[in-house]
Amino acid sequence: MERSDGVTFKVRAFLRARFFQAQTFSEVLFARVFWVAAGMGIFVLGVICFTVYWRERLNLKQGIRREVRIASIPLIHFLLTEDYTGLYSVGERLLTDPNLTGVRIYDLKGSLLYRYGNCSERTWTQTLETQKGQQIARIQVCYSLRLLHRQFVFLVLVLLLSGGGGLLFLWIFIRQGLQKGLHPLRELAETLREAPPGSLQNLPWCERKDELGILARALVQRDLSLAQQQSLLRLLWRAVENTQESIVIADRKGRILYVNPACEAVTGWKREELQGKTPAVFKSGLHSREFYQELWQTILSGKTWEGIFINRKRNGEIYYERASISPIKDEKGEITHFIAVKRDITREKLLEERLREAQKMEALGALAGGLAHQMNNFLMGLKTRIERLRLHYPDLSELKEMDELVAQSAETIRELLLFARREKFELKPLSLHALLRDFLRSTRKLLRENIRVEPLLEARKDTVRGNSQALKQALMNLLLNAQEAMPEGGKIFFRTYNRGSKIVLEVGDTGPGIPPQNLTRIFDPFFTTKGPNKGTGLGLAVVYGIVKAHEGDIQASNRAQGGALFKLTFPLCTEKPLETDEEKPAEGFEKPWPRRGPRTILLVEDEEEVLQGLKELLEMQGLKVFTATTLEEARQEFRKHEKEIEAVLTDEVLPDGQGSAWLKEIRARHPDLPLILATGYTEKDLSFVQKEGIFFLRKPYSLKDLEKILGPFR
Repeated sequence: MERSDGVTFKVRAFLRARFFQAQTFSEVLFARVFWVAAGMGIFVLGVICFTVYWRERLNLKQGIRREVRIASIPLIHFLLTEDYTGLYSVGERLLTDPNLTGVRIYDLKGSLLYRYGNCSERTWTQTLETQKGQQIARIQVCYSLRLLHRQFVFLVLVLLLSGGGGLLFLWIFIRQGLQKGLHPLRELAETLREAPPGSLQNLPWCERKDELGILARALVQRDLSLAQQQSLLRLLWRAVENTQESIVIADRKGRILYVNPACEAVTGWKREELQGKTPAVFKSGLHSREFYQELWQTILSGKTWEGIFINRKRNGEIYYERASISPIKDEKGEITHFIAVKRDITREKLLEERLREAQKMEALGALAGGLAHQMNNFLMGLKTRIERLRLHYPDLSELKEMDELVAQSAETIRELLLFARREKFELKPLSLHALLRDFLRSTRKLLRENIRVEPLLEARKDTVRGNSQALKQALMNLLLNAQEAMPEGGKIFFRTYNRGSKIVLEVGDTGPGIPPQNLTRIFDPFFTTKGPNKGTGLGLAVVYGIVKAHEGDIQASNRAQGGALFKLTFPLCTEKPLETDEEKPAEGFEKPWPRRGPRTILLVEDEEEVLQGLKELLEMQGLKVFTATTLEEARQEFRKHEKEIEAVLTDEVLPDGQGSAWLKEIRARHPDLPLILATGYTEKDLSFVQKEGIFFLRKPYSLKDLEKILGPFR
């Protein structure tokens, strides 16, 4: 029983899958063809059965009528003669027909005259008339359709069996035909399933002329189109993934859907972390609300927005990026997404800032050079007048104050020249570590007791080309600034380390640090956050100029732990460091004249006020002074009074040449003649003059400065 039930279940499942729940193309096609064929077959069988049944039924009725018509003649005779025996014989003969079950004869009044057989089923009645048309009785014949029905059922069974065989043959025929017809389709499907896109150009079915060939050629065309689209999509994907520009795609509400690796590298955020968030995670707080409102109004109106963002990375670092944000529209023209293409321009911004800084420094340097020349000449004129007044009023205290003001002004101009890198000094190989140790040892007493200095000299290579005096001045300015920033005490550290072919010197403190708004102006000359009369604002500007004159770089920032940090970078030198003192006079040079000052001097100066002031001052000392304002006049005066002149004092910058070149000519002919070169400012390196036995004076100089070189005038 269980096996029978199992088989029944399998058969039902098979029939249900094949005929009622078909899913595949072959099953659907088979089911539809089979049902159409089966329906047509059943309809034809039904028509045949109905026709045969109806025709047999009509034949039955016609046979009964014919037999009654034949039997009516003897019946009339037997009724007229009242021969009932004859009636019985006629009745028996009628009932020999298997379809007849009984006979009844009634008179005209309806009285039963004769009955034979069973009349419980169907009946047929006919009136019996003589030849003259006289009605004498009615005959009622009873008949049954059972035999006809049995014959019809037998016929139906025969037709069903033959139709079932036909359907079975039809099923086998259709199934074999479908299998044979669908086999190429299955092969084509397998080929499509296994073949990669773009590899269907040589399908064998393309040469067929039937529907399968049409289908194969259409599939090849579609495959080529899809392969081209996929190739283009892969190309676009690789381009987006490998471009150096950051790409961000967001939906209409601003939720991030995609960022490329370049965006991950710039911002420090991972793609999975940004998905679902808005670009607000990049905000630095340095843009106004109106900035973002204008951006959204532009892109929501269907236009492209272009501009520069100041954003913040995941680690808090600020960066600049130039961005272009465009809307993405669908087929209906509706905005569905936004795409932002951005490029990190932080380096360009820094370079641009440095370029502006360099241009500003260059302009300030040119201004400082011209200003220094004019101011030093002005101070020189003022200095000579102070010296002349001192000769008349040696005890006048105001003259000392005036002298100090002139000295401070001259030092300010010198610092300005250092900042503008117009102050020339000789660079020699030196050990930066040795210079730092010497500097810290010599400045220990200048620091307050609550200030602690911590040197961290970690660089393995420390030889640079530099000027020890200039570098110590830069370090001194940084040290004093750090001390002033920590009135309650703190720590100042000096740290060195190597970075490639350079050495980095970091000078930091634990003070309050530098306000961010001052970082871009901290090296500007005369910029100071101190109160009035508490500095000129040239300290850090001088440091900047000295570092740049050493072909180095300097950057100011704030330490993460708090405090300011100055990072000085110098190129390393492969030469061995020297131990000579830069303040030491040139080797082999000794003053070749006696300690008595000259009696006659040639004075060359193009500034008339300075020339007359010096001449009067020297004449007041008892000197005979010859003057000239140009090199040509100086040469004439020297040739004219060559035997009388005992010393020459000339300015470097003259209208028709340089005083140093003329003094070298004189030194070649007069090796023992005292020669002095003075200048307020020059861009030329004058370090060679000492080697030529020529003394150098920087304006404004005093009468005592001249006596130190030439000896006492009295």
